[in-house]
Amino acid sequence: MTFKNRTFSGDNPPKLTVRTYEFISVFRDGLFEFFSLFMLLYVQLASPIAGTPSSSYIPMFLTITLSLVGARILAAFTWTFSSHFLSVGKFKYGRYRMCNLIGLIGSTFFFLLVFFVAPLVSGWAYVALFVIFYTLMECSYSIEDIAYWSFINTLTSDENRKSKIASVMNLFVAIGTYGVASIAPAVTAGNAKMNLTILAMVLLSLDFIAEIFFIVTMSERQEPEISQLQKKTNIFEPMRILFSDKQILVTTLCVFLLFLAQDCLIGNSSTYFFYEYGYGSFGTDGYGNSLFPGGVVSFIFTICFGLGIAISQIFYPLLAKKMTKKYLLVMTLGILVFTYVYLFVFGFKSGNEIGLFVTAFVLAFAHGLTYMAMTMNSFDLSEYYEYKNHEDKNAPVQSLKAFAVISANGVQTGIFYAFLAMAGLVNLNSTVAQLEADNAANPGILDFIANVNNTIHSTQGVNESLTVYRFGLTLFPLLITAAAILLTIFVVSVNDEKKFALMTQQVNKERENRLKESSK
Repeated sequence: MTFKNRTFSGDNPPKLTVRTYEFISVFRDGLFEFFSLFMLLYVQLASPIAGTPSSSYIPMFLTITLSLVGARILAAFTWTFSSHFLSVGKFKYGRYRMCNLIGLIGSTFFFLLVFFVAPLVSGWAYVALFVIFYTLMECSYSIEDIAYWSFINTLTSDENRKSKIASVMNLFVAIGTYGVASIAPAVTAGNAKMNLTILAMVLLSLDFIAEIFFIVTMSERQEPEISQLQKKTNIFEPMRILFSDKQILVTTLCVFLLFLAQDCLIGNSSTYFFYEYGYGSFGTDGYGNSLFPGGVVSFIFTICFGLGIAISQIFYPLLAKKMTKKYLLVMTLGILVFTYVYLFVFGFKSGNEIGLFVTAFVLAFAHGLTYMAMTMNSFDLSEYYEYKNHEDKNAPVQSLKAFAVISANGVQTGIFYAFLAMAGLVNLNSTVAQLEADNAANPGILDFIANVNNTIHSTQGVNESLTVYRFGLTLFPLLITAAAILLTIFVVSVNDEKKFALMTQQVNKERENRLKESSK
């Protein structure tokens, strides 16, 4: 297996490249899900701040929360800056290969520092080191991620073939994402520090091995020489494109809203489950009339959600042949309204676990179809821009999807804290973290799970607090998802398949002409 720049031409990429590209999504997005949605859970219950008094814990937790928002926004801009160098850089072994490799090494190194160097200190020193290492990790990952997401548009320009690749890729994304999203909360309660650290290292190792295999074996599409006009563009090119074109701005906004809705539901729900159904995981009992403890409910809920997403990825190419994107989005909007309202009124309350799990699957299926339609629109922006401006800006345009995703993730972190505060649960969070720290230091002294549950449910006004928090898990995501769907239906032009087919025909002719000229 030789490390060299392999290339191909045409719209039929090598099968090994395509299959490996699709498969590594399991590990990439599993790791991404962990450090984007569950690092705050680690900080909350397993980091050195967990054992500090409430007077110190709350300002430290708030500082880290706000810092993570800033780190992810900075990482989003790193994504866009990296797209410039991906577009105009000269790489001996291939631009996508080398950007993947550089980002992988950097993110792996800083991820290890987050878990094994930062915890060597405590208090505000830990807060400072954690924020620095985490920010550098996010920015390094951005370099790798822009190369990964831009790569699909270089594999093929055929819409049907691209749709099939995206569908399989997103199936593996769902497996990795929701596999980790189900496991992380389920192993947290009782020994959060050890279990989350082990999970993080397993995910990191699997991702590193899979990515190295892809980097070594991948083939990149033969491309025309970079024009002098492209070389003159600057690192703010993605931002210029974003704010100079209404279609690109609205499409990116819709992706942002959709991912924000999903992150608020999945990323914020584990805390709710612990408080509503009982603190604990496998081997413990639910609280009151709950069939299962919160960790088990979170596990099954996320598995059902992940199955719904995964199956929707399989069905999307079939449904896309039968109906237009607009009709598909109208259908999914109706399903989402019904399921989100049901979850708010009944489904999320303890004692309704079976309804919760079934509804999670149905909601996820509709959400997955919506996600696929908007993802295809995002991919299609490259051809749209090239059709309109006669320039190939694949990397800068695709970086905007990544910008939307990581920005949504950063905003979700802030929303998590905001809903905790509005629900009056921040002090309770601090108390539970203190109990976790005490149990880690002196395991088995008390009935830990029973002690935590008694603390939670003896808190004054906890039921009213959970109602406010449930709004943030259901009706808030519904509102922003509905806004994204309606904007896509009425504003986004690439959502119209006939218009986009005409754009693609013209773009392919221009690409063929440029390739012929560059080969002379």
